[in-house]
Amino acid sequence: MSGRRRARALGALLAMLMTVSVAAALPAGAQPRFSVLVFSKVTNFYHDSIPAGIAAIEQLGEQHGFEVEATDDASAFTDDNLARFDALVFNNTNSTPDSGDLLDADQRAALQRYVQGGGGWVGLHAASASERDTARSLRCASLRPRPAGAGGNYEGMLS
Repeated sequence: MSGRRRARALGALLAMLMTVSVAAALPAGAQPRFSVLVFSKVTNFYHDSIPAGIAAIEQLGEQHGFEVEATDDASAFTDDNLARFDALVFNNTNSTPDSGDLLDADQRAALQRYVQGGGGWVGLHAASASERDTARSLRCASLRPRPAGAGGNYEGMLS
């Protein structure tokens, strides 16, 4: 991904999180308004922008009073643990059937219950390439795959 496209993608994320967050930092001692889990596991291609994505969301959290927890550990996907978060950010996660799943069946079911119960979900860039095997898809978002080697934006649909 070119530097310009990476900057645009991060800019879009930052704009989205800014609309969800508070316009100004919270006073000292104030409770965070919400919490976000940033998940960055990959079983396929590792994007160099993953650390920058985590850092950007952590910086937004500090500036606008929300908690950020980052992990690449899929064991975080349990009903009890996900209940601690208002939103999940899949930060450049990606997998293929040949390279292995991001989540096992129980973790995927917990994610589906979380989203179906009203939990927020954001997928950054390569997250659209996660869990490609349709029979075992995340089923919280379906995106048309990008043609190999093609740039640009492609429409997606939330289901």
